[in-house]
Amino acid sequence: MGEGPNTRSQVPGIATITFEKSFWIQSSGKFIFVNHHPGPIAPDPKGVFVMCPPFGEEKNKSQRLYVELARSIAARGNAVYRFDYSGTADSPGSFAEATLADWRQNLADVIGLARAEHAGCAIGLIGLRFGCALTALAGGDIPGVRWLVHVAPAVDLPLFMKRTLREKLVKELLTDGCVSSVRQGIGQDTPRPIVDLDGFPLANGLKQELMDLRVL
Repeated sequence: MGEGPNTRSQVPGIATITFEKSFWIQSSGKFIFVNHHPGPIAPDPKGVFVMCPPFGEEKNKSQRLYVELARSIAARGNAVYRFDYSGTADSPGSFAEATLADWRQNLADVIGLARAEHAGCAIGLIGLRFGCALTALAGGDIPGVRWLVHVAPAVDLPLFMKRTLREKLVKELLTDGCVSSVRQGIGQDTPRPIVDLDGFPLANGLKQELMDLRVL
């Protein structure tokens, strides 16, 4: 595991300064990118939260909100971990090769890291949009999770994907005056190897996993 700068610094007579750090950890035979917000110095944080992001264009649009939420939670005396799913954002790999099993394991490994670094502290999971589906599943599968926080949850994955495709088609209609995309098999019987989900190449296997996923 590679680390960023020291997380804490003290100067006599001046309030303690804490630093965020970024690093990679191994998960499912790959590397994923993790951010750690340690919060104010204390013997132990009040709680430890692992945040699970949206994916695709929703992640891009919500990144500032997502980071500011993490910093706000950390400023109130909690430790916070953010991560990028394998094959997305700053985690190496191809989005087209991603699997739901990998992403669920990513979350489990970051929870394991949080527990190892803050033994004995209560663990909470925070999901944003698609991330709510993974945190809901993890909350049932992983023992010891005390809090589940869902922000604008997208737990009906088939509906979420159909709406995302419709948004892509509307954008094409508004910018080009016509729809150039094929509907690419979402909700249809004919599978396609790769589905263009608003600019993100989604493998048909992952698409089918998401279409079949039922959280509620």
